[in-house]
Amino acid sequence: MKRQLSKIILLLTLAIILLSGCEKENVVPQKPQSDYFDVIIEFFSNVQCSLCAEVACVMDSVQEYFDNHDDGKRPIIIEYHPAIPADDPFYRKNPEIQQARQSFYGVVGELPQVFLDGHQLDSAVFKNSEAIITEIKEQKLLTKPASIDIEYQLTQDSIIVSGTITADSSLQGQLYAMLTRRVAKFDEAPGISGQKEFHFVAVSIMPAEAGEFVAIQKNKTHNFRYFFPLPDEIIGCQTSSYTVLVIMQNMDKIVLAAKAIDISQ
Repeated sequence: MKRQLSKIILLLTLAIILLSGCEKENVVPQKPQSDYFDVIIEFFSNVQCSLCAEVACVMDSVQEYFDNHDDGKRPIIIEYHPAIPADDPFYRKNPEIQQARQSFYGVVGELPQVFLDGHQLDSAVFKNSEAIITEIKEQKLLTKPASIDIEYQLTQDSIIVSGTITADSSLQGQLYAMLTRRVAKFDEAPGISGQKEFHFVAVSIMPAEAGEFVAIQKNKTHNFRYFFPLPDEIIGCQTSSYTVLVIMQNMDKIVLAAKAIDISQ
């Protein structure tokens, strides 16, 4: 009798372990409504760059403006930190994506540099919130030739991003999925710029630095699925949330489609 009871307890224990494992693997996909429209700003910055901190304030003003106008949706912003003019904690922690996008756009010389849907902006535009808002509004009026739909699954150690890209006409380009630190706060300013809080700083890029080549026929759909390991914290810095964005660009770097969603933790 005792032996049978021991076997029953063992079987129940194994069943619980197996069920727990299945629960971790079968996390329910989340498909939140996006707070962003399909215009992307790529901002190259560095903690040792005082002017970069000023442009970061302009970017915050841009977000605040769109939060309070039209439908309340905002442009997608991602901030890269190459090692220009000097070392940077975001670069040290995640050098691959910083180097990849710096190389993609051929960013050299002084920072900041800003790109809107793949087009480089003049400093007179990105230093002025009214000027860049005007540029964004004009870009927003243009219809992109493809659209992206995203959902995600959050596990204990990763973010799984999956979705589709649908083309209105036949096109091809590189597909990139990127994870950003939506809000990263340092206890003390990490550089001479004096900036302590940073938004939408790039963490990683999938499926590779060069992206994934995609060719889509008119009215056809391409499926994608990428795994982002949850990043380690930077010493002296806390990340309160993340944003995932997926973009498709052609050989001329023009953005053909873009979508971003915030990750709830």
